[in-house]
Formats: sequence, C-alpha cells, structure tokens
Amino acid sequence: MKLKTNKMVKNIVIILTLLTFIEILFRAVSNIAIIDTSILRVILSNLIISIFISFLISWFNNKINRVIISILSFLFCLYAFLQLGFNNFLGVYISINTKSQLGAVIDYIKEFFASFLPKYYLLFSPFVLLLAYYIFIDKYFSKPTSDKKFILKNQSLGTKFHTYQEI
Repeated sequence: MKLKTNKMVKNIVIILTLLTFIEILFRAVSNIAIIDTSILRVILSNLIISIFISFLISWFNNKINRVIISILSFLFCLYAFLQLGFNNFLGVYISINTKSQLGAVIDYIKEFFASFLPKYYLLFSPFVLLLAYYIFIDKYFSKPTSDKKFILKNQSLGTKFHTYQEI
C-alpha cells in the first residue's frame, strides 16, 4: 500500500481535534483553567502525537484507519475518565509515583467506581462524536478511487491523452 498524503492530513486533523477536545473537556470538568499558557504546550504535544499516529496508520486502508482511530479515541477517553476518577477517589492523578495506591483502588473497586461523578461521563463525548462522524459524515468526504485511466480525446487531432492514472 502506498502512503496517501491527503489521508494522512485528514487523520492528523481528526486525531488532533479529538485529543484537544478531550483536553478541553478534562480541564472544564476538573475546574482547571481552559485558556492558559500550558494549553499551547498540550496542543503542540497533541500535534506531534497526531502526526506520529497518522503516519503509522496511513499505510492501511480507510476501514482499518477508522477502526484504529476509534479504538484509540476510546482509550484516550477512558484514560481521561480514569484520571478524573482516581483524582476524585484519592486526591491525586494516576502516575508512576502513585502506583503504590493502585492496591487501595483494587481493594475498594466498587467504591472507586461509585465515586465517579456523572459529569465525568462527558469525557466520552469525543468518542461518540467521532463515531457519529464516521457513520454519517465521513462518507461524503471519502472519494473512492479506481484503477481506471481517465482518457481525454483531442477532437482535432484524434489522439488520446492520459490525464490521470493511479499507480
């Protein structure tokens, strides 16, 4: 399969928008300032992650791209959701330094999930919007390509010019 630049750019825009939307929702739900100087650093890192992921999946066909991006979207939303729940339950975010607290969460798993506030479920809205985009809107932007040659015939000379050929 060949790398298609327009597909890669489309994936970069989708992933960057998704990650930025998750970050904004995370900040809004956890009462952190949305417009801040750190948001530029977050958007820049999201751009780098988007380019890397898009480059890796651009070698696959569109259906596999959609599945991979949907799975990643769900995992990103789940991670943000668990971060808020962990912060609400223990007062700290998940990190390598808090791995010792994982035992407390596992011992009290029922209480851990009961501590989630209903507003935390808003973090799954980017995933739902992405699925809605793929189901209802993406088909209008995806142009099917074929292996056919488009041939124009010069009426005055009677010769054929190959104007497009997919390799």
